[in-house]
Amino acid sequence: MSRTDEEQIEVIKRYIQQHGSKILLVIIVVIASYAGYQYLQKSQKVAKETASIYYTELSALAGEQSLSDRQRGQFDEIFARLSKEYPSSRYAIYGAMHKAKLDVQANKLDDAEKSLLWAKEQVKDADLKPLLNLRLARINLAQEKYDQALALLSEPSGAYTALYEEVKGDVHLLKDEQEQALLAYNKAKALLDEANADTRLLAVKIASLDSTAQQGKVFPNETTKP
Repeated sequence: MSRTDEEQIEVIKRYIQQHGSKILLVIIVVIASYAGYQYLQKSQKVAKETASIYYTELSALAGEQSLSDRQRGQFDEIFARLSKEYPSSRYAIYGAMHKAKLDVQANKLDDAEKSLLWAKEQVKDADLKPLLNLRLARINLAQEKYDQALALLSEPSGAYTALYEEVKGDVHLLKDEQEQALLAYNKAKALLDEANADTRLLAVKIASLDSTAQQGKVFPNETTKP
């Protein structure tokens, strides 16, 4: 070993002797940070798996043709745990949608609205908010809250623009605003035609309004009769 090598070793030894405690502290901090990161990763994985299990159980129950009182109670209990423990997860948001669907089937529109409003407050994923607004608008339509439904449908529609326009048409139709309804239906049909989607129901709605409009032009007094 050369003298230069021996000198370097001595320098290193002296450095360790002088700064040994600092080096040890750095090592401890690094190990603790890594352990903390590992713990966080493991905790997140466990949480995701637990939320997934809750959601799988909810989906199975929601997929039943009809639920007994016992099954509905079981659904509500699982959703309560999911929404409390993992409120901002996608599983909780989709679980709220399942709950709203069951509430609508049970003609509990106010409960369905509350479920979706809760989900909208919790949601962090931008792609889910337009879907929640769409479902809320349909519920508001059934509740005859027409202006509230239109307000929701005026928000960004994301991937649901055609469906937004169709529901807008439904709202305007029930408000007896036939021209606006026809305009919305035509917009929806144009978008769905571009996507090669089924537009048969929309075509019926449009034809019905077109027919009424033509009758109004030919027989203006007749179409205003109750």
